Amino acid sequence: RRRTHYEAFAGDALAVTEGLDLEGLVVQGTCETLEKDFFRLTAPPKPQDVRPGHVLRAAMDQLRLKWQSRSVDYVYMCSQLKAVRQDLTVQHIRDAFTVEVYEYHARVALEEGDANEFNTCQVKLKELYDEGLEGCIVEFTAYRILYFLYMQGNSKYGLGSSELMRTLADLPPSMLHEPAVEHALDLRRALFEMNYHRFFRLYRDAPNHGGLIIDLYVDRMRVDALRRILRAYRPSIPLEFLRDELALEDDAACLEFVSKCKLTLVKGDASAVDTKSSAIDRDVLQSGSLL
Repeated sequence: RRRTHYEAFAGDALAVTEGLDLEGLVVQGTCETLEKDFFRLTAPPKPQDVRPGHVLRAAMDQLRLKWQSRSVDYVYMCSQLKAVRQDLTVQHIRDAFTVEVYEYHARVALEEGDANEFNTCQVKLKELYDEGLEGCIVEFTAYRILYFLYMQGNSKYGLGSSELMRTLADLPPSMLHEPAVEHALDLRRALFEMNYHRFFRLYRDAPNHGGLIIDLYVDRMRVDALRRILRAYRPSIPLEFLRDELALEDDAACLEFVSKCKLTLVKGDASAVDTKSSAIDRDVLQSGSLL
């Protein structure tokens, strides 16, 4: 069934209260206020409460400056960006600016570790790209692959594998050699082969905001890699090696990771793990995460 403009926004966090049908409703905003908080619609929006396109562009310029200077927090920023998206939605504006808004919100969400908001944006972007609208398609195709790798390894989500396979099947040959996409495919291969050495090298070299998506599951890979390292190296292993091999930020981060896994340091040598007497804490193994 062909979807209407409004139905194309189904699944967006901006969905209105159930029972309120905006299909066929055309709103032409007259609001000149640059910034306004997001609120869930419970009635058809009034033109005086909706900002037209030129005001939304000015609002985005102002929001970018505020985020760049970090003069606002993420809660405020997310509310403002959702309000911009809502005003676009109720006016059925689907153009290059719409793509720009969703791409920007997706990146901001990644910077703050907000996987749910990122996913909402990337789903919408896929629809907009499929309609022929231009944008950072290569960048966000790579993000989709990395995100579905996260979903594939998360027991709470059952669609990760199917969505990943669909994304890979839809890749045009010309995109296979784009650096960002090639990187995402290499990382997928490293995961499939359980090649943790290559995985963490790719993690360090992730282009754009790719590393922020990998952050969602990097601890899971670290735990699995550590389990293999403990079996392979006897009788001990330097913390420095673990730091470099598992792409941990510094010595303090490495020591914190080892502590959370409840490993045993070599007696009289706090710079090495006693692999013979160490075993990863069962709770960490079962969850695959240190969060």
